[in-house]
Amino acid sequence: MAFFEVKNLTKRFGGLIAVNDVSFSVEENQIIGLIGPNGAGKSTFFATIAGYYKPDEGNVEFDGEEIGGLLPETIAHKGITRTFQIVRPFGTLTVLENVMVGAFLRTKNRKKAQERAEEILEFTGLAHKRNLSGAALTIADKKRLELARALATRPRLLLLDEVMAGLTPKETQEAVELIRKVNKQGITLFIVEHVMEVIMPISHQIFVLDEGKLISAGPPDVVAKDPAVVKAYLGERYYAEYQGS
Repeated sequence: MAFFEVKNLTKRFGGLIAVNDVSFSVEENQIIGLIGPNGAGKSTFFATIAGYYKPDEGNVEFDGEEIGGLLPETIAHKGITRTFQIVRPFGTLTVLENVMVGAFLRTKNRKKAQERAEEILEFTGLAHKRNLSGAALTIADKKRLELARALATRPRLLLLDEVMAGLTPKETQEAVELIRKVNKQGITLFIVEHVMEVIMPISHQIFVLDEGKLISAGPPDVVAKDPAVVKAYLGERYYAEYQGS
């Protein structure tokens, strides 16, 4: 039994098929990269998994249980949490309070939620900014806060949507180190990322979407050489030049 599996997953918006008959499985404790050109359906795929959209066809199974179409809060309780490409911290709350919001998924006790949030802030390197407002953080720290809030929910599968977009090289490297640290805690990560130099080295498997379809899947070194992937990223003209080189 696969830890996480989608079978013939399809999501439509009117005549647009954003996710088109996608099937694959994920093993526990892996880092999975989800890549593809702009508009390939990556964020829609994440949103459908996490319950923000209801699948039009197909199945989403987590630890052997069908979760497709369940509400986001129900899916989060089962152990799947996502971050968002555009980070939106609660600007009037402190960093600590922002993370406590995630911790309240598992407890109604304020003291326990605060203890959990304090642990996560130490783990993510934000403890020294615990009393700052969420709005006062840099982009890099807002992304780290988004991750911290997700971790506070105690996920088993964490969906990260372009968590490294807009970061400097130094900030990107720090984010990579944190992702590896999270994975060592036994959390499976599913990461949407555009920067190949970042996602390829840290992923155990890479899945590639193009126009909503899964066009390639496998270890990073295999996917990087797949003609379908080269064509999707470079286009027909440059693909032909690549083939002739």
